[in-house]
Amino acid sequence: MDTEHALRLVDYQDPAVAITALPRFTYSDLDREMHAYMSDGTWRIGYFAWATVLRRLPPWRWVGALMELPFLTDVGPKAYRWIANRRILISKLLGLPEPCAAGGACDLKAAAPGPKPP
Repeated sequence: MDTEHALRLVDYQDPAVAITALPRFTYSDLDREMHAYMSDGTWRIGYFAWATVLRRLPPWRWVGALMELPFLTDVGPKAYRWIANRRILISKLLGLPEPCAAGGACDLKAAAPGPKPP
């Protein structure tokens, strides 16, 4: 859906990638919530990272904009953490393939089928 090639997905479990987030974030921080590094050098974390990502995807821009409305920015982060902490269980309940191994390593190819990012 990234027709404008605005995003670059990276695996924080790759040491070469993880080192770019140090010392600001620990491996535990990166594992707990999604982190988005912006071109201006700032970071968006968790709920706000997802809002930023969705605003870059043409069919989902409206959802990202909606997520940034004041009343949703109050409850959104709490809902994000609740879902993130239960993501594997939710995937199972929805009948989705389990993208993450028991040790926590996730295979992005299994989680998001489709063309590979450039």
